[in-house]
Amino acid sequence: MLTSIRLTSSAAAAARRNVRWLHHRICDTFAAERILWAQPSPTGVIVRSDGLVANADLSWMGSCGILQEGALRDGPATISIIACPTIARRNPDRKSRGARTPLTDPSDKNAWLTRRLSSAIAVEEIVCEPLGVVFAHKGDTVATIKRTRFTASGNVTSVNHLRDIITHGIGPGKAYGCGMVVVAP
Repeated sequence: MLTSIRLTSSAAAAARRNVRWLHHRICDTFAAERILWAQPSPTGVIVRSDGLVANADLSWMGSCGILQEGALRDGPATISIIACPTIARRNPDRKSRGARTPLTDPSDKNAWLTRRLSSAIAVEEIVCEPLGVVFAHKGDTVATIKRTRFTASGNVTSVNHLRDIITHGIGPGKAYGCGMVVVAP
């Protein structure tokens, strides 16, 4: 189920300061084995879940509604995704796992998405648009998430793989509103 949410002004301000705040509200409100969400605008959120948790606190929502998603079938399709395309850089000392470095060049971002979708879609066209940076505070550390909105069109080559991508999301940053794939109606 896809739910569209309009945040209250105080919730939008809290999410702008710390995207983890929004992540916790979503996880406390929606039920699913894997909850995916995206924030396409400062006051708008889309959540993929199985439904609401009983007696959940909805005070952070100004309004919400159910969205219709496109059917999964072979042939032409358009998908939308907000992602955080990165490349893993290993530290030479090998004492730590390294860091994920955001991709900045649009052609690198497009290649990243094409690789991620290759098991399900033969991508023909990608439009990528940088979105604002979001910050996630946890203790004394701050994660900076550089988001990109993608719209990709092509031919579905495997409905099963596309269903798996839709269920599990793609790329890093899923807890911070990245990686949810939506098929256009």
